[in-house]
Amino acid sequence: MKGNLGITQVDTDLVLMMKNEMSLIKTKMLMESWKMGCETCQSCYKPTSTTDTSREIDLDLEILACEEQEIVRPVLSMMRKIAELANVDRAALWHQLCASEDEILRFRDERKAEIANMSKEKAILSQRLSHSESTISCLKRKISSLKIRNH
Repeated sequence: MKGNLGITQVDTDLVLMMKNEMSLIKTKMLMESWKMGCETCQSCYKPTSTTDTSREIDLDLEILACEEQEIVRPVLSMMRKIAELANVDRAALWHQLCASEDEILRFRDERKAEIANMSKEKAILSQRLSHSESTISCLKRKISSLKIRNH
């Protein structure tokens, strides 16, 4: 099942599996080439420091990577395709985000306009209520004064 970025779990698992497999192949080839080497090479293969060791191993792995181009190229091609798909999905998500933000801004503007209209209506209704209350009060006084005269 595809995720948001269009990359399936199978794709990522396959890339990781191929990466691990390449590491194993490189290590095996390095060990085999060392075992098959001449005694001089094996005796020369005594690094003087840990930095030299890591540099030599890195160099050997780079050489093996070049030798394993038939494995490396398809993996890199697949990784490139995955990256391209991820980039396309990222762009699509970016456009969706921009559209969502525009829609949110439009809704906010609409709500502000509605609130402004409601505030105006409230002011008008408050004024009418006040006028009605004063009219009722005036009418009550008139009725009271009429009652007093009639008694």
